[in-house]
Order: sequence, then structure tokens, then C-alpha cells
Amino acid sequence: MGVTDWLRKAANVAKGHAVETDEVLKDAEEFAEDRTAHKYDQQLEEGVEALERTFNDGKEGKPEQT
Repeated sequence: MGVTDWLRKAANVAKGHAVETDEVLKDAEEFAEDRTAHKYDQQLEEGVEALERTFNDGKEGKPEQT
């Protein structure tokens, strides 16, 4: 299994667990902001928003909780 296969599997798992994925992305964003002394906050926010759109199948806003 190559890296591409692993990333594809990870993306499929993330799409199936939108709430958990959202929480992990927010935690990772906060960690990165702290580690970079908030120098790249805007870029991090844009990246997290792009990932959230991807994992929420293009839906705007927060994932639905079931």
C-alpha cells in the first residue's frame, strides 16, 4: 500500500465521521496557530475551511450531528 492509498483511505474515513473530523481539524488548527505564534492564522483558517468543505461534501456550515 502506497502513500496515495493510505491518504485515500484516510479521506474516506474522515468523510464518514464528519463531526469527529471537524473537531480534529479545529484542534490541529489551534495547535498550529500556537506553534507559529499566530503568524499564519489566515492561511491555516483557509486551509481548515477547504478541508471542511471537502469532508462535508461541499456543504456549507458545520456537519450535522446524529
